[in-house]
Amino acid sequence: WLKTVTISPDGLTIALTGGSLEFDLTAQFNRIFHIYGNVYAIAYMGPDLDGWIKTVTISEDGLTIALTGYSLEFSTSRPITGRLNWTHVTGNVYAIVWTGSGSDGYLYTVTIGNDGTLASIASIEFNLVTAIESRIFHISGDVYAIAFGDSALDGWFYTYSISAAGAISDRIALFEFETDYYRTNDIAHISGNIFTLAYDSDDIARLRTVSISPDGVDMSNVASISIGGHDIDFSMVHVGGNVYAVSFSTVLPGRLRTYTIPDS
Repeated sequence: WLKTVTISPDGLTIALTGGSLEFDLTAQFNRIFHIYGNVYAIAYMGPDLDGWIKTVTISEDGLTIALTGYSLEFSTSRPITGRLNWTHVTGNVYAIVWTGSGSDGYLYTVTIGNDGTLASIASIEFNLVTAIESRIFHISGDVYAIAFGDSALDGWFYTYSISAAGAISDRIALFEFETDYYRTNDIAHISGNIFTLAYDSDDIARLRTVSISPDGVDMSNVASISIGGHDIDFSMVHVGGNVYAVSFSTVLPGRLRTYTIPDS
């Protein structure tokens, strides 16, 4: 289901608008992305564990939600077995990463028109063994990095270039940034070539900064700190200046903490 809510400016009042849509009979690992105007795309694991994208329209008041009639099954023989993550490349081109059959990692590009039309472009299997908790993020120009955990639960970066037309290059470089344990994560750009990750590292919630060169060739760790125990479901946002907020859950109630992270 897709439902809309209203949230007051002070965050104190949250209410359902009454708008809702059953966009499929089965849907897991849902991710929604704004396309243009009142058009949105939903990527998810649908019936038979296949990967789907459907586009919908949502009115400004949130009361009217409707399917556009366009849908795309982007994974058929490769069942989705992990969370989806995607990013806007340029224009109508988007990139999606996910864990497929055998826990392998896949990267896929698609065009999504302003009216919700869908078309496949390219796909690669970026890891033939294991790629869990995959996240794709922009580095510079046409260079992107994928963060994921391997079969030993070590954390890796793979870098690729994705053209404006959605073509995917051979892998540019790889870097093992975590040799202990890596699960559930979020990533934020700090400044220049500095990025930060929040993730679970063997019963330790960790915040790590890394450096990735604009061409995706040179990668290195900068610093890391422990921010909690065995925590999951990290989400990170930039507050202002050098301040970032990290939310995560644990065996106790969810937590929200703020940190200062220098540009360097």
